[in-house]
Amino acid sequence: MPQPSTAFGEELRKRRLEAGLSLTALSGSVHCGKAQLSKVERGLKAPSRDLARLRDAALGAGGALLSLLAPESVRNDLPRPS
Repeated sequence: MPQPSTAFGEELRKRRLEAGLSLTALSGSVHCGKAQLSKVERGLKAPSRDLARLRDAALGAGGALLSLLAPESVRNDLPRPS
């Protein structure tokens, strides 16, 4: 199970504020709840790889947010061999 990441949350918040977006605006564009987004920013909830990818794209982060995911988050979301 992915672990919460303070580094990811801090970077997400920094980029959101630089983009001039509120929690409400960003949560609407990445189809997640404002409360969930707030918990991720505060390091209380781990982001899924899919939501990290959506947030990265919405903020034009060029993969910077995805690169901050814990390695186990990336491994858990990869397809399993058949």
